[in-house]
This record gives sequence, structure tokens and C-alpha cells, in this order.
Amino acid sequence: MEKRKREFMERLDSCYSVVQQSSSKGISAREIAEKLGIHRTTAHSYLNTLELMGKVYSQKGLWYPTNSQQKTILDLPLELRREIDRIKECYIKDNIEEASRRLYLLITTQVDNLDLPQTLKKELNVVKKEYNARMKKINFWKKLLSFEDEYLEIRRVMIPKFLKVLEKIYLSLRKGVKP
Repeated sequence: MEKRKREFMERLDSCYSVVQQSSSKGISAREIAEKLGIHRTTAHSYLNTLELMGKVYSQKGLWYPTNSQQKTILDLPLELRREIDRIKECYIKDNIEEASRRLYLLITTQVDNLDLPQTLKKELNVVKKEYNARMKKINFWKKLLSFEDEYLEIRRVMIPKFLKVLEKIYLSLRKGVKP
């Protein structure tokens, strides 16, 4: 991972650790900012990113960890495995919208931040381009007609392709490719 991305992940990890330490009573963004020595809006930005990653949630202005057993954000292979399994489960249950949402969040918040081997980057980009090309075709006609079924069908076809690449990424991380 390039230096800037690694530093960002380390700051997220620090923020996550503070939330975990206050898991029973919750903690405000202002308190997190004070503990980390950062601006309150920066703390909110980190918390929002962590929320998208499924690590924290907010209730009445206080932040709580969603999974207090996980020790670090940098523990990607295990977290990646869990999320791949959740996406598969949604897909098998024919909950394509939820599988698609989870897949998007996984790729944008975690996988895109990894410094992957060229072959895996290329494979992931090929699948992304195919997905975007299929969606682009429909978006042209969407203005004229409703294409909800076609969107669903594209997702139904593309999710297994993304999962195949994510499985390879998981195995690569597990074998010791440094994130």
C-alpha cells in the first residue's frame, strides 16, 4: 500500500480503537477528536468511513463498534473473508440489492485501498469495466423506459465475477501479500 493510503488506514485504525475502548457507553466525535488530537470534522470523516465499512454505528450522537471482537482495521484477510461470505449469502438468498450494496462498499472502502499485485489489479479492473459498460448501455435507454429488471440482471451476472476476483485477492492476502 502506498504511504498515503497506509497512513490513512492507520488513522482509521486509531479512531476505531478509541471507539472500541468506549464500546459500552459510546463516545462522541468531539471526544474522539480530543483523544486523537484532530479536528472534530476530521473525526466525523473517519467515523463515516468506518460506518461505511461496517465497523461502527451511531446512536443519539454516540458511536459504538459493531464488532468489538475485531482488534484492528488492518486485519484484512479475515474481514475480507467474512464480507465475501456475507455477499455470497445475500446472493444465494436472491437478495441481489443487498449483495450489490455490500460488494460496492467492500470494493470502495477496502479493496481499492490495497496495493495488489498487477495481475489481480488488472483482473479486478476488467470486471469493473465490464460492469460499467453494461450499466452504461442501460443508462442511455433509462431516460426513455424503465429498466429495473435489466439492472437486477446485470448485478445477478456480475456479482459472481466480482466474487471470483475477491476470492483470489483473499487468497493472495492470506499467503502474505502485504496490504
